Amino acid sequence: MPVTHNVYENTVYSPNQFFSHVRQPIVVVDDSQDDRQLLANALMSILPTDKPIISLSGGKELLDYLLTVEMENIEATEFEVEIPDMIFLDLLMPSMDGIKTLEAIRGQSIWADVPVTLITGSRDDTAIKQAEGAGANAFLPKPFTKMDVTKALNKGNNFSSTSI
Repeated sequence: MPVTHNVYENTVYSPNQFFSHVRQPIVVVDDSQDDRQLLANALMSILPTDKPIISLSGGKELLDYLLTVEMENIEATEFEVEIPDMIFLDLLMPSMDGIKTLEAIRGQSIWADVPVTLITGSRDDTAIKQAEGAGANAFLPKPFTKMDVTKALNKGNNFSSTSI
């Protein structure tokens, strides 16, 4: 029987609509559905099967999701929703790029410590330095390998070595 993960594709519902308890999900944000799926597949091959993966298509969707999680926790419903363990965030996206999204994340104390790995196909040193200055914890180059994803997880997260 194949091992399955819960991958929530481009879904910004109230978190209690699709799970009653979230063990700090990994969030993947990229405007390319193919790139989101490739990264989700790599993560599913590395992470424990009970680790949820949230897949979102842009910076605004990520901020909407984080605000929803924050409100759910403030309201202290019967559902426990946790801030993400880690966010993989594409650098180049329309509307709200990765830098602006990262600055918004770092500007909110409740999310400021969430590790963020920027995904980029760009070799532009200026953009990478700007991302570092905005608080990126790690970088994942496109195209990436499973080993690249594992290194990004180890560099940018709070997992113990036994959890990945």
